[in-house]
Amino acid sequence: MTTQGNVAKNDSYIRNAKRIGGTRINDDWQYLEEQPLPDNPTTDQIFNQGYRQQGLGKRKIERTNREEDDNVIDLQNYRARATGNRYLNQQQNGFSKNVGKLLKNKVLSQGLDIVNKRKTLAVNRSIMYWGGYLWLFVQLPFATLCVVTFALMGGISAIGESISESNILFKLLSSIVDKTLDFLKSLTGVGLTDVVAALFFLFYIITFTVGMLTLLGAYLQHNTVMNNPLNGEASGLKMGALLLAIIGYSVPLLNMFPWVLVWLFTISKYPR
Repeated sequence: MTTQGNVAKNDSYIRNAKRIGGTRINDDWQYLEEQPLPDNPTTDQIFNQGYRQQGLGKRKIERTNREEDDNVIDLQNYRARATGNRYLNQQQNGFSKNVGKLLKNKVLSQGLDIVNKRKTLAVNRSIMYWGGYLWLFVQLPFATLCVVTFALMGGISAIGESISESNILFKLLSSIVDKTLDFLKSLTGVGLTDVVAALFFLFYIITFTVGMLTLLGAYLQHNTVMNNPLNGEASGLKMGALLLAIIGYSVPLLNMFPWVLVWLFTISKYPR
């Protein structure tokens, strides 16, 4: 009788039961709540007490469900943070790549500038080496003779006028010089003034030609090493320096200066 009474008492807790596959499954976990055991517990009571001690009651299941929900939320937050971090990493990587490209291009540009300037400096030294000999032994002497003959062309008439107004000694010397020149003119058919003028034009043409050849040699030498002596960077300034050099070689007295240096200096500043 005692066993049947305990079973009936235990069945009173099983109010919400359903049958699945021929087995009754309890949906009401209230009978697993904390209850003290009687003095003479049955096997079912001892079994249920063991369930409670192992944490298989309703509270444990609800707490487990809440923990699972919290884990799902934490997982979603983790995925959101991971997605945001991945986006930030992509942005940072893209920015780093762009900065790296800019720095790389800047370094390459600076390296090319250094190489071009050193190459241009070496070419300019070579031009000044052979151009210096050409200027010292050809251009400068003929430019000096050009200036002298140009001065003689204007000085002959002035000397004649000053002698005609001088004393008798200078007049005597003037007559001797005139007779000598007349004699030479009768032999050659050329007067002193014509000779001086011819010498002036000869020296002028030689000086101008040497200057043009120097500029041409400098152009060819720079063009051979892939420099831009006229085009490229600051092309207007380069052409202006070349035009100034040509004018300098064209004017007497100014053609004594090596104007090619002005052009070489401009090319060295802007080699590309």
